[in-house]
Amino acid sequence: MDYKNWIEDIKNNQSIVIYRHTHPDGDAFGSQFGLCQFIIDNFEGKSVYLAGEDQDKFDFFGRTQKIDDDIVADSLVFVVDTANADRIDGANYNLGKKIIKIDHHINNQPYDAIEMIDDKAGACCQILTDLFIESGYEITPRCASYLAFGILTDTINMTTANTSVNTIRAYANLFDKGIDLVNINRHAFSKDIKAFHGSNLIRTNAILEEPIAYCIITKELLQAADLTCEDVQDYVNELRGIKGIEAWVLFTQQDDDTYKVSLRSYVSRVVDIAAAHGGGGHVNASGAKAKNIAEVNTIIQELKQVANCQ
Repeated sequence: MDYKNWIEDIKNNQSIVIYRHTHPDGDAFGSQFGLCQFIIDNFEGKSVYLAGEDQDKFDFFGRTQKIDDDIVADSLVFVVDTANADRIDGANYNLGKKIIKIDHHINNQPYDAIEMIDDKAGACCQILTDLFIESGYEITPRCASYLAFGILTDTINMTTANTSVNTIRAYANLFDKGIDLVNINRHAFSKDIKAFHGSNLIRTNAILEEPIAYCIITKELLQAADLTCEDVQDYVNELRGIKGIEAWVLFTQQDDDTYKVSLRSYVSRVVDIAAAHGGGGHVNASGAKAKNIAEVNTIIQELKQVANCQ
């Protein structure tokens, strides 16, 4: 990461807006709120705005909001944990005086921003932790808790392939700030009742064809179970941890009849499959969209080929 002036950018701007990606996960929220808290704790008098649609499942973080164009136009803009412009939650991000992208995804769809990217990092929150420590400014327990949440959720408790000694070191530094590990884990890995039933729906309809597992959740299945896409689409790792299964994929049918595609593996390069279908992400954890059931079946066959090569 060559860009070193981000602290000076914060000092030189009264107004700062922080964006993250649509359908946010724990790392997106942890990065957004962690950066916000770091600025509030260390730079008195700054106006910091958190852009994006609210998500009830992360309401313990706090609230985000839609930001007016005139505010963005007078602000320094950060975009965290977001690989491509189409996924930024807030189309007006590009009105900012200066745009800084902080991310850990493969940078195959860059957008008009100053880039601070480490695609070997286990989480965007890991990058921020290292930046904050390097800066010499204070990391309060509240800020550290946001960052730890992001690291834990994106690495699934330090079990994913992109977890490194640097990831563990960053987390240890946050632990040293006085975070409540039990409470963070409770928020990170607890499900509400709807999500619990969604997880069961995935397991019930899973198809195991070694070396892959897949599940196609249609609108009809959701309706019969009185569930929504949001209740199931983030739980691809319900297919994880099955002996003989090297890669897995969850397809969730959306209101427009397309399918959200969530690809995961232990070591297989699922990112290439995602890229071929208009998506992207990490080497072993990526997402895409399938326009119909024919494309769903194509992705299943491609995943089998990739997993069989291991």
